[in-house]
Amino acid sequence: MKKRIVFVLNNLQYADGVAKVLVELCNFLDENYFDITIIPIYRCDSKFIKLLKPHIHVQKKLGFYFRGLDKIINALPIQFLYQKIVGEKYDIEVAFQYGLATRMIANSTNLNAKHYAWMHGYDEGLTLANDYPKFDKVFCVSKYNAERLRRESQGIVNVDCCYNIIDESKIVELAKENITEDTSKKPILIAVGRQTAEKGFLRLVDVVGRLKRNGYQFSLWLIGDGADHHQLEEKIKKDSLEDCVKLLGIQSNPHKYTSKADVFVCSSFSEGYSTAAVEAILLGIPVISTAVSGAQEIIEDSQCGMVCELDDESLYTALKNTLDNPKIISEWKNTLSTTKYKFESKARGERVNQIFMK
Repeated sequence: MKKRIVFVLNNLQYADGVAKVLVELCNFLDENYFDITIIPIYRCDSKFIKLLKPHIHVQKKLGFYFRGLDKIINALPIQFLYQKIVGEKYDIEVAFQYGLATRMIANSTNLNAKHYAWMHGYDEGLTLANDYPKFDKVFCVSKYNAERLRRESQGIVNVDCCYNIIDESKIVELAKENITEDTSKKPILIAVGRQTAEKGFLRLVDVVGRLKRNGYQFSLWLIGDGADHHQLEEKIKKDSLEDCVKLLGIQSNPHKYTSKADVFVCSSFSEGYSTAAVEAILLGIPVISTAVSGAQEIIEDSQCGMVCELDDESLYTALKNTLDNPKIISEWKNTLSTTKYKFESKARGERVNQIFMK
């Protein structure tokens, strides 16, 4: 008989990176062995569901969200919520997102099931410290965070690492699409993600503004939207950076831009394990990243690129050194032609199947 697995998360929608990761994971699991159900607690985008293979079930619950709703829901008894949202009996119950999903599965009344949690970022201060030991295993998406959780929980949490799966075939195909942006001003730097404080886009624009003032030639493409978007527009205009910094907004296919760039820049102050950086590597584009969780692993596995410290000066120095030595970009790209296979779905998917087959 097939094993019944349920994945519980907050939202199933395009804007949620965790949802995208879950789609890739569920699509990769062997349908001959697993009966898969996804339960989004709040929002559920019907168009997004189409990204899932037909055999995967989606059980919509609330179907909406407004500010403060999570506080109302979290005030209810946790086992009552578990019965109302999960309810059915599964062989494996997975809390795939921090917060309510983790609390519910940690307090599951299904004692015959295996209970797993996924930690995509890091629970700073271990606010759910009482829940993690209740899981059979907690999976972090980077070795860095797995070791950190093991250390900070003093070994009482059963921790392991499982990298996210990315379907490189889709990315490579999407990357073939043409773009209208000028690609003549080299090198081209690109950054993709939510334009919010933790992603560091504002400081990245400050850094490249300094590079421009010091006489360096380059283009920087910023893809995404978010709370900092208007500030980015104002900063680019104020510092007269329109000729070298382009805000390209939200793109349904960012890969067509990344594939035409020379270096992907992760300027974040915090990450779990940068999916956008791995997507760049799968397209043969080297990465320069601040020292966020998972960055060192990405650079070590790709055997190229660079990790700098989290401060602005270190990011400036890393980009300056790359611009001072443009040949290194070609060397990095040549190295990626042989190392990017480590990030492919076949290599990482085998690990996921092993986890759930056990």
